[in-house]
Amino acid sequence: MGISRLLHHLEPYATPVVLEKNKNDDAREAGITSTKLIIDGPGLAYYAYHQTISRRSQAGNALEAMPTYKEVNVFVFKLLAQLERCGLDIAAIFFDGRLPHTKRETRISRLQTYLNQLINFRAQHPQGPRCDPKEVFMYNDIFASRPIPAKLRNLPAAPFLVPSVIESLQASQYASVTCVVPGEADAFCADLAKTDGGGIVLSGDSDLLVHDLGPEGCVMLFRDIDLGDRGKLKTFVYQPANIASAVGLGSLLPLAFVLSVDCYRTMPECIRLAKEVGMETVGFREFCREYGEVTADRPAPATLPDNASHLQQIISQHLRVLDPRISEYVYQVVGTTSNSSSPDPADSSRTMYLPFLIDDPSRASSWRPSTPLRQLAYSTLNLSTQHPDDPTSTEEFQRR
Repeated sequence: MGISRLLHHLEPYATPVVLEKNKNDDAREAGITSTKLIIDGPGLAYYAYHQTISRRSQAGNALEAMPTYKEVNVFVFKLLAQLERCGLDIAAIFFDGRLPHTKRETRISRLQTYLNQLINFRAQHPQGPRCDPKEVFMYNDIFASRPIPAKLRNLPAAPFLVPSVIESLQASQYASVTCVVPGEADAFCADLAKTDGGGIVLSGDSDLLVHDLGPEGCVMLFRDIDLGDRGKLKTFVYQPANIASAVGLGSLLPLAFVLSVDCYRTMPECIRLAKEVGMETVGFREFCREYGEVTADRPAPATLPDNASHLQQIISQHLRVLDPRISEYVYQVVGTTSNSSSPDPADSSRTMYLPFLIDDPSRASSWRPSTPLRQLAYSTLNLSTQHPDDPTSTEEFQRR
């Protein structure tokens, strides 16, 4: 969902660092004051997934290359352990618990893209995979960066990738730092870095650079991780506050806004226009809302507003560990969402975006047999709210 070419323009401002346990002079010289690591959970899951696929170079197609959930989770734990060996302290792993209504069109568009990929793949491979994927997996040097051949990228990711990673983390030593948050993970990662004395936010999304991470917060991207030399982490860090200061801006928000309008502008032109942007600029106020801070209406993951009901508090604690889609739906029902005090007027019905299954697109969706069970679940939850203004229907998105 990111801002096109934002990273392209900011790459020259990245600082190379080498992180090593008890030997972080290089990091301190680069202005990194904390070894606290805050991880974007979905980014972690997809990074592990794609790294695992990149080891299947002998696979004939994307379906053969698709790893098992167990293999992805094994990679996740090896990666986290290696990061800790390099002297980083994992403070939090946040997962999206609900996306705002403004992402609706993007989500629908993405589902359509997945469907097109599936239809094209089915047409090209009518006989299915040639062999068991386990026969083509390569285990050596799992942290090395390898490009993924185009033929292995033409299917959507495994449908329960993120829930699988959450479930594994919750059953491990990382359970206490793993949380499905009542909003987008980006905002919570940024808020923790800002309010808790800085830290490194590890993400696959350049949008983190636009959030306010405070004067000591910085961003490290999964794509820049180099763990080839065991015990050392070679990477690049982006310090948004320092970058903004270097180009004469108070923050990177105006620069990102200018790029969102026209991503092909040069950096000098973007800087010049960004200095002219103000809250009265058409579209800028709305743009800023997407990158706003965690407030009382969008509580930090471990807390709820003081006026939250006991039921809401209990539900929130349970939703911290559930599949994000279930979390998202329940938040719509009980109202413990990031926008609960000012519901979106477009929310005339509750929505459920079902995971996109890798099945035969020429046949009915594999979700169809369980439709009555889901209807019962939706109805049971909807009965828990009696307010006359509450939505009475559920809009479900799936392949037909």
